[in-house]
Amino acid sequence: MDSTKDNIKLIGHSGPVYSLDISSDNKFMISGSEDKTVRLWNLDTYSNLVSYRGHNYPVWDVTFSPINLYFASSSFDKTARLWSCEHIYPLRIFAGHLSDVSCVKFHPNGNYLLTGSDDRTVRLWDVQRGKCVRLFTGHSGPITSICISPNGKVAATASTLMNKKRMLNKSENMIKVWDLGSGKLMDEFLGHDEPVYSLCFNHESNLLLSGSADGSVKAWKINVGNDRSKFRNSLNTENSDSSISRTKYFGNLAAGNNTMGNGPSIDGNRPLDNLKQSGDNTGNDVASNVKKEEDLIKFKDDSNREKEKPSEGLLRSWSTVNTSVISVKFSTRNLGIAIGSYKSS
Repeated sequence: MDSTKDNIKLIGHSGPVYSLDISSDNKFMISGSEDKTVRLWNLDTYSNLVSYRGHNYPVWDVTFSPINLYFASSSFDKTARLWSCEHIYPLRIFAGHLSDVSCVKFHPNGNYLLTGSDDRTVRLWDVQRGKCVRLFTGHSGPITSICISPNGKVAATASTLMNKKRMLNKSENMIKVWDLGSGKLMDEFLGHDEPVYSLCFNHESNLLLSGSADGSVKAWKINVGNDRSKFRNSLNTENSDSSISRTKYFGNLAAGNNTMGNGPSIDGNRPLDNLKQSGDNTGNDVASNVKKEEDLIKFKDDSNREKEKPSEGLLRSWSTVNTSVISVKFSTRNLGIAIGSYKSS
């Protein structure tokens, strides 16, 4: 421990620290690092108690369970792991993602774990059985942030597209809201210009805050109790499997690895009107090329207008001068709090 008047430095990791979480009683803190370990810290003595080893690659995210005895971690090794503070080896290994698991969150009842991955999927796991009970698909890019509402009924996920796909004028930063009970899509929000780093529900679970690298914080309205999955006719949200065994929390709802069909992708090659045959073939080719260029320009204009259209659920947006927002939270009095890193120009 290195202590000064203004801060306390905790020394232990041999690489960059990517994530932190503090227990609900404010007595302990866990940290995940590039050195492939998770460390438990005592906040009374500011000392390292345990170093947990098991991941084969850097640890991206860590989170405490509502029961402070347990915590979870996610890693570049494509797994998430459940740990007990009293054991140095993991209790469960959640394997199923096809790429690194970038974020992990506990369900408020502590019996389920939500993970987001660079494979563009989100999974809900049964902690006791170690099995995936929900598979949420539909994002077009890596998952950057996830959260679960305090009432445990709704989850929000955010993703961003890779640079190559940005050339297609698609909206690259998407927030989706899911019904955990049915696995259906409730809503989706567009508005951020850069990746969304943090999501948080208010205590009533009817308001969602999002913080982004574009330096803005946005508030979105959540219509809890209304099934808005039908607003996207192109999405296949009928993803229940009655043959899968049921879980205690979801009652009579099937707890299978439910999936959603991907919506139709935007295609720039729109059907062209039939051109009348006149003159020689060279003239027809020139006319055809001109028509294609006009159609392509019109398509790009339409795509840009669609992208700029604000989402229906946006309530308010707050912007910073030049600060990437890396975390948003609600206080016990439902006051929104944002944390960012200022970039000097």
